Amino acid sequence: PVGTSDAAAVAVPWRPTDGHGVTSGYIGTINFGACPLEEVVEGWRSARSRLPAGSRLVLRGHLGRTGEAGPALAAALTDAATIGIDYEGPVARRDVWSVYREFDGLLLALPSGPGVTSGKVYEYAATGLPIISVHTPETPVAEVLGGLPHWHAAATLDHSAVADAFVAAAAAVGR
Repeated sequence: PVGTSDAAAVAVPWRPTDGHGVTSGYIGTINFGACPLEEVVEGWRSARSRLPAGSRLVLRGHLGRTGEAGPALAAALTDAATIGIDYEGPVARRDVWSVYREFDGLLLALPSGPGVTSGKVYEYAATGLPIISVHTPETPVAEVLGGLPHWHAAATLDHSAVADAFVAAAAAVGR
């Protein structure tokens, strides 16, 4: 809710454990470079066997710089769908909080580098949901999220480190 200072009104309530898998979600531009998509897909592929049955990753946002997927991005999303990664389109700004309510954890996938900043870091932190952070360590996300118990950063962009972050966030959900 816009304009509130009540933390309870901003945080996304955790859904009760009801036997379904963990749903992790990403909201943002999806393209090569702005989102480390290949690393996320390979990390998810490695993590799947260690996640609760039925777990999935949902990607929401505009595709590429033009809003349309080029051939390489379209092929990557088609391949990702075979391993439980679903692209579900862009989200209107007014609907962001209701989309967050569909997720058990959030994927923070950012381009890497010391100059990269994002308002998404603050928005994700405000939800209180577990955060799976995928970017290189020099990206200044730790300045905001460092020390938060619900932040699960991949130590590197290696698929095993990304997989470990997905698994740690799922464990934090408690499923």
